[in-house]
Amino acid sequence: MARINAKGHLSGAVGPVYFRILNGKPIVQSKPGKGNVKQAAATKAGASEFGAASKTAKCIRAALFPILQDLADVTMFQRFTAAVYAAVRANTTVTKGNRRLADGDLSLLEGFEFNHNSPFAKYSSLSPQITCLPDGKLAISLAEIPSAEAFKIPHPKASGMELRVMVTAVDPHSGMFVNDESFSVSTSGSSAVVPAQAWTTAILPKGHLVFVTMALRYYREDRSAGNIPLNSRELHPCRMVRAFLTGE
Repeated sequence: MARINAKGHLSGAVGPVYFRILNGKPIVQSKPGKGNVKQAAATKAGASEFGAASKTAKCIRAALFPILQDLADVTMFQRFTAAVYAAVRANTTVTKGNRRLADGDLSLLEGFEFNHNSPFAKYSSLSPQITCLPDGKLAISLAEIPSAEAFKIPHPKASGMELRVMVTAVDPHSGMFVNDESFSVSTSGSSAVVPAQAWTTAILPKGHLVFVTMALRYYREDRSAGNIPLNSRELHPCRMVRAFLTGE
């Protein structure tokens, strides 16, 4: 109930609004209480869901560190979190606040570039064939291709490069990665052809998020030091090529 003070101002609640004096001026606000419960609940659910997506994105980035290292561009953290959250929100059958990445559209993560300064497609035309085998393994193959078509070596000091493919399995509940396998093929500037490749992973754990990521690593050959890496935050082509959930 509202009251009129000595100055003729209302103070208190009248219907859905609340009157009060702030810094000597009358203020009218929406009345706190049941009328705002639904909005507050939706806001809290959205914030909780985004927080969970951010945590999941952080776990995936940690799992991919062997191939990412510290060579992603400075916007990758925010961009990847946004991509993960978009995949979560793509699930329209589960209520907000209860959705998770494992139930979302993982295909939205495929093609994600971890370094905008050096998009993978700008430096390589390779596109592996990835097949889930009946025994729970993953088969990855590359057809033979001329080196000049397969790779672009942009670094003036580079004498060769390596294509690395990493397969990572992440537990969607704990965020821990339980499987991490890498395959690679190297070529030098004098190589005419990149030979065909066929790799097979170990049996992937059931009910896990699986990510297949590719990266190009450039190096300079040195007789004493071996292959000296040349990648940097300005040059580290790295892309997620496949993301899926293994069957239970």
